[in-house]
Amino acid sequence: MQIKLKALFFHHLMQLNHFIDFTELAK
Repeated sequence: MQIKLKALFFHHLMQLNHFIDFTELAK
């Protein structure tokens, strides 16, 4: 369960990273 939670958190972190990159490109 702990590993699954950590993987889920990492996945959201990666998505946030891509979102920030996208907003930087949109400027």
